[in-house]
Parts: sequence; structure tokens; C-alpha cells
Amino acid sequence: MGNTAYIRSDGSKEIGMGHLYRAILISGMLETRFGLKPQILMKENEQAVAFMATTGARYLTFPAASIEEEIQFLKEHSLKDAPACLVADVPAVENDPVYMGSLRQVGCPTIAISDESIWHPIDADIILNGHPHQNNKQYGEEKGIYLTGSKYFLMDPAYMKSNVAAPTGKIRRILLAFGRTDHLGLVFNVLDALKPLNMLISVLVISSQATGYLDRLKQSLKGMPFASRLVVDPVSLYPYWEECDVAIISGGNMVFERIASRVPGATICALESQLEIAHYFAIKDVNFNLGFAPKLAREELPKRLRAFFDNAENHRKQYENAPLYVRGRGLQYLGDEIQKLFAASGRIISPT
Repeated sequence: MGNTAYIRSDGSKEIGMGHLYRAILISGMLETRFGLKPQILMKENEQAVAFMATTGARYLTFPAASIEEEIQFLKEHSLKDAPACLVADVPAVENDPVYMGSLRQVGCPTIAISDESIWHPIDADIILNGHPHQNNKQYGEEKGIYLTGSKYFLMDPAYMKSNVAAPTGKIRRILLAFGRTDHLGLVFNVLDALKPLNMLISVLVISSQATGYLDRLKQSLKGMPFASRLVVDPVSLYPYWEECDVAIISGGNMVFERIASRVPGATICALESQLEIAHYFAIKDVNFNLGFAPKLAREELPKRLRAFFDNAENHRKQYENAPLYVRGRGLQYLGDEIQKLFAASGRIISPT
């Protein structure tokens, strides 16, 4: 068994960079906790490479290929590296038993990361699924160790501690964040919807070079009737939650991070899979769901934003209920199970 680890993941304009962001978090944990030198393996993609180049993480690209060619690529590299483990966060093929079973041929323990909402066994030694609909699902009869439910969602371990103050009922500072790609341009929709509300606010916008619209965004912010600040490609959103009273964000990983921070927030979703999560958390009073962006009329958005801003009781419930669902400990829980896996195989752990 060598001193490396493989993390198989992908990113693109269409699926965003959330999976690669998780891969980077896992990479850091494996290096810090176990002394490994992880390498993220991903299909060639211009946006993904641009994102990874800003992170400092080790990565290797390979041509988009068939499953058979990808498995052959992994097997050839594993003969040289003898990885200590292989982590797979590849939504396109996690439902393919041939692919997941073939990962066993790499010859090391396998860890699968999933976002499926339904009961979903996977052929791996450890399976982590942080989807909130997994909160009460049981896998006791299945092989492998299952870490399921929103408390296992992977995020920056800084979220284990929240410094956000309880809501006061007054909204003066609003955070807007719609992911590293925001392929629907949701930030412009929300900025336009804020203008007619005539609120005395300041707006903090988190965006990315990967959106391709930064110049347009800077010009739009200059014309807004409220103070604004733009932050581009931060390493983590963690330091920024405490700068706002409420947050308006897209679906995806940010929902979990926002809940872990305890900041009251609302979602406007670009994908139906995001809508499912946003709706679940809204029912639990840890989110306010503005709706599905492709079907949300522009004239309706200001009304829904106003309904959220005026609902101080919802803000209070979100702050109080948040720790019941997400506490930022997913990476720690995953590391604990990997440590048991290594110990069972006789691996000596050498943290840096």
C-alpha cells in the first residue's frame, strides 16, 4: 500500500464545481489526518481545470472516455501508485454497478460519495450520502459502512463552530451567492428584484471568474440603489456568513453550509435536484424556498423576497433549528470511519 490516495471527481459549467470542492476537502483531510498525498482524478474540462488551478490541490486529467477506458486508466495508474484508498464522487456513474464494482480492481478500500435522495445501496467499503432525505433510511442489511443523512454532509470543518449572532428581526445586510458557475445568471434576477423593495440595505455578492459575467456584474452593482461589495472566488464562504443578517443563495452545497452557519436564508434553485433539498429544509424550518428559477416569473420574485424578509419568526426558527440538521462534522465522521478501515487492514497511520 502506497502513500497516495485517489479521489475521482468531475466539474463543469453544467454540474458546477461542488463535487470538486468536496474532493479538495477530502484531499486535505486525508493529507492532514493520515499523511497521504491525495490526487484528484477528473475528466478533461476547461472550467474544471481553471477552478482546480486556483486551489493548489494535486490533480490529474484524462480524456472523456467510456467507463471501460476510465477503469483501465485507473488500474494502470494504481499499479504504479498502489493507492491507500480510492474515493469516488462521480454522480454520472454511481448508479452503475459495473463501474462501482470495477473500482474494486484498483486493489484498495473504496469510499463512495452520493447525493441520491432515494434508498440507494452502493458497492463500496464506506458510503457517505448527506442528502437530507437519507436522514431516516436504514442500510443495516447492506455490506459496507453507511453514513447517511444531512449531518454527514461534507463541508469545511470550520463550520463545526458558528460565530453568527441570533437574528434581531432587522435586515440591513444581505449576502447573495449563486455558485461558481451560475449558468442562469440568478444574481441579476435577484439584484433586479431587490431594487423595487426600497430597503436600506447593503449587499455582499460572492461570485467567481468561472461565471464569465464579472464585468457585467460590476457594472450592474454600480447602478444599484444600495451599497454593495463584490468578493470573487473566496477559498471558503465561512468567514462571510457573519457579515450578513440573511442570505439569498442557489441550491446545492451552499444550502448545507448556510444552515451550518445558522444564518437565516432563502434559496432560488437552478436545478430540480436542488429544489428537492430546498423544499425539504423549508419544511423543517431551516430554509425559505423562493422557488425554481426556470419557472419563476420575474414579477413574482420581489413579492417572495419581501415575504421572506418580513418573516422574522421564520428567521428565528431557522437559527434555532439549524444545529438539528447540519453541524459541519461530516468530514470528521468520514475520517473516523476511514481510520477504522485502515486499522482493520493493518495500515500504520502517519499524520503530517
